[in-house]
Amino acid sequence: AIQNFPEGAIISMPLRSTGASRLKAFWYGVLSGVVEPVGAAVTILLAEQAVRAALSDYYTRQGIDPEPIVGKIQEVDHDHEGSGCDSCSL
Repeated sequence: AIQNFPEGAIISMPLRSTGASRLKAFWYGVLSGVVEPVGAAVTILLAEQAVRAALSDYYTRQGIDPEPIVGKIQEVDHDHEGSGCDSCSL
């Protein structure tokens, strides 16, 4: 998006003024914006899980089966001892 141009310039212009090559300064400016889509993807995945869990809890408290609405949510019991748990590798 358009806001990435000033962000890249803020990274690349000081590099260029300290003697870095145009190509190096350009790529550092580009790489400074790469984290945004990665962070957005992670945020979307985490938010989806949080919303599903919240809706599931809400519908369960209302006495409604949440599975047709939010799908199956696996609940993990971490109060166990011993081995064999796939989710926590104990």
